[in-house]
Amino acid sequence: MQFISTEVGGKLDSLQLNNDARVLQNLEMINKVTWAESNGNVTFECKENQLIVPILSFGAVDDHHYFLGGLVDSNVGGRGHKVIAYAQYDRMFSYSLLSRWNRIKQSNWGLEASVVRWSTVEPAYIGDLTVDYNYSNESYGISAIRHYDWQSEIHFGGNYFVESYQSRSFQTEVPNSLTTRKWQGKIFWRHARLNYESFYVEGWGHDLWLQSVVSLDGDPRFDIAFSQLTYFKRVGGRGNWANRFKMGWSTNTPSPFAPFVLDSYLNIRGAGNRVDRGTGTVVFNSEYRHTLFDFGKIAAQGVGFVDAGTWRQPGAELNEMLDSENMIFFTGLGLRLIAPRINGAVLQIDYAVSPTRMGDIGNGFVIGLGQFF
Repeated sequence: MQFISTEVGGKLDSLQLNNDARVLQNLEMINKVTWAESNGNVTFECKENQLIVPILSFGAVDDHHYFLGGLVDSNVGGRGHKVIAYAQYDRMFSYSLLSRWNRIKQSNWGLEASVVRWSTVEPAYIGDLTVDYNYSNESYGISAIRHYDWQSEIHFGGNYFVESYQSRSFQTEVPNSLTTRKWQGKIFWRHARLNYESFYVEGWGHDLWLQSVVSLDGDPRFDIAFSQLTYFKRVGGRGNWANRFKMGWSTNTPSPFAPFVLDSYLNIRGAGNRVDRGTGTVVFNSEYRHTLFDFGKIAAQGVGFVDAGTWRQPGAELNEMLDSENMIFFTGLGLRLIAPRINGAVLQIDYAVSPTRMGDIGNGFVIGLGQFF
């Protein structure tokens, strides 16, 4: 009865029952919910998603490729708790283990703990030079979760992590190695009025991240604020219009390792792999997804999309985000192959071009698993 507001012995209310069915259907482990009433008895029929699923992900853009494999259980103990474990190879080896106790003893409180080693090759832009670094981040984190209702939650906690950079080619003009120990305090707020029906989504949601990073080696404090607004609308019986608006700001330190990255997988399809960095960002993504067929176990969508954004260069003035050289725009078409009963099982294939910067950067395919947003 944790997810149902209708009470035993109470008056039957079809609007309330429909709302209960919607709450159940929005749970990650549920695919479809219907209810029926007979002689004062109400029965909810729930079709579950596949709850223990392998993680298999890959991505490809230009000459950059990554591979990821692991396992996720979205309903540990039948209580909606989650465990995720995976390993990734992206020219270097990474791993992650995350455990989330969603509602402890059916209360409004939860807990999340994680151990992550993230290692990859990161380009840094230092003057006119582009320098590739072997980057690693070993992080140990814990957060408390407070649920306010079925649409709002706040996370607050912290991470202790160690970052290291090692240049892949010795150059006298740039730092060749760096290791720092840091503590990150963080708050994450989510309010999601999103309704799910199989692979369709309708409604809106807002996410807000606030982070403050304190160095244990004497470096200045670094603050980050990031906001994301999403809006989804059903169009007829087969269409889904999806939109995302992101804004991020950080301490405007003139560093080659600024936090906001221009990247095909994160924000602008077609741009390439980590082609620029900034201390401020504004990004808008919009796409229309149209179902080509849905056979129950497999479905396909055709996608048309537009991605646009601008970045503040590290140390630059805020008004420079309006300069055309800092703005980028791509558009294109894509295909989604979907296994509706497996959460997140979507193969994404997109091709993007930039009408205003043809041949300048990264036109081409973006391939991965999962919807882009």
